[in-house]
Amino acid sequence: MAWRSAGQAARQTFLDEILSPICSPSPPRERGRGKLPLLVAKADDSLMQFIESCVIARRGSRVQSSAFFAAFRAWSRDHSGPEWSNKRLTMEMERRGYERFTSNVVWWVGIELTADAKAFAHGSKR
Repeated sequence: MAWRSAGQAARQTFLDEILSPICSPSPPRERGRGKLPLLVAKADDSLMQFIESCVIARRGSRVQSSAFFAAFRAWSRDHSGPEWSNKRLTMEMERRGYERFTSNVVWWVGIELTADAKAFAHGSKR
């Protein structure tokens, strides 16, 4: 009965308070030249560690998703990280605000792999 007497705004506020811990939106993204998207990271976030050590932001750049996955997989094995599938890596990258583009192949846009990441992908650690 209280629902009928309460206004739409009061009902929405009540639902927002209950659902906010469950259905919180994605973290805000940091945009701008030379900045990677804002990452909400835990201390053991292997993807964040990989990005910090092997990825640079560069406007107009792109990395083929298969090359990115190969570099992450090789880096992860060397650093005792998770054994993710390409699908899981894609979901985690998108969750963190990275954008992809499809043109015959899938590309991650606005980033580049460093030389270290390329070395990991080809099996020759530096």
